[in-house]
Order: sequence, then C-alpha cells, then structure tokens
Amino acid sequence: MSHPFDDRDAADRAYDARIRRLRADEISRRTGRPADEILAGWDAEDAAFARRLSVWGRQADPDDATLGPHFRVTSEMRGETIHYVETDEAGAVVRQTSVPFFWTAGYEIHVDGLRYWWHPARRVESAMSDAERRAVVARIVAWARREQGVALVVRGDGEG
Repeated sequence: MSHPFDDRDAADRAYDARIRRLRADEISRRTGRPADEILAGWDAEDAAFARRLSVWGRQADPDDATLGPHFRVTSEMRGETIHYVETDEAGAVVRQTSVPFFWTAGYEIHVDGLRYWWHPARRVESAMSDAERRAVVARIVAWARREQGVALVVRGDGEG
C-alpha cells in the first residue's frame, strides 16, 4: 500500500519494502503470527491514518506553500511532545508549535490544541491558519513515517 506522502523514488520505496518485510518476519518469529498478517495490520493502520487526515476535508500536502521551506521536527518521549520548528536559512528559529503524542496504544497525535505559533525572537504568539495547521500535521506525519518508521493516527476535532 502506498503512503499518502510517499514522494520518494522507486529505489527508496523498494528499500523500505524490504526493511518492512524483514521487520514483519522478525515479529512473526517472536510472536508466532504470520508475517503477512502483520503486514496487513500495518496496511490497515496506514489506511486509518489516511482517513484521519480527511477530518480536514482533503489530504494535506507536507510541502504546502503556507509553511516555510526550512524546518525540523523533534520529539521528546518523556514529555510525549512533538515540536515543529521553522527556521531561517541560517538555522535561527522563526516560529514553532508543539503537539502531544501518545504511544502506549499505538502512535497518535492529538491536534485539538494545535492553534498557535510561538515566535521566540519576538516573544509573541500568533494564530495558526487552518491551512498551516493541515500542513504542519502533514509534515509531522511524514517525518514520523520517514524518521521513526511509524504511522501516526491523527486525533482531534471531535475525532476518536
């Protein structure tokens, strides 16, 4: 199953498929569950993720022009928080926002509170537009998939 934000080339997709299969085989050896069943479960999680994004009425684009081109995403397990940080070309923080995540019953983020930007240089908050919010969520989900190897379930706005 392709991922909604899978814009990588064929070699990257083939490598990811191979690693995914190796992970499923390892889990199968440890749990006794068939690897194909594990892969099907992961596909179902990906489909659930895509449905969650439809809360906003469309698949958000992680390259949405409403956001800056320079950004980083970081997480802190202890605080169960994901930080989205936009920077200028020199790496100085321009604005940032954070969203809570939970991992004890699957990987999910709760986006109800994702409404404001913090501008540290000016020490002020500003409202986040709906388009920015969708794009930030899309970038966070793409980051989690690419860097952490997980499909985040998006919860909020009356969902879940």
